[in-house]
Amino acid sequence: MVHHFHPCTEDQCRHYTYRYRGEKGTLDYALASKALMPRIFNARSWLVNADEPRVLGYQGDQQPGKNEPWRSTDHNPVIVDLTL
Repeated sequence: MVHHFHPCTEDQCRHYTYRYRGEKGTLDYALASKALMPRIFNARSWLVNADEPRVLGYQGDQQPGKNEPWRSTDHNPVIVDLTL
């Protein structure tokens, strides 16, 4: 769904779900049936985890502020907005 709303070009892809050794890509997906497609008005990846240093992660020594997003995994979540 993410690439349906935010297609990539050869030069740029702003939505990705992981970063490994300087490379980024997509391993995590959201899929929808034909019946659900009309109810989806946006899908995106939230770039909150993959780019954060490991030290700020759930296994790191330093923890960010309690009211801030923090690296809870090594993949970025996929968010899908639905009209109900």
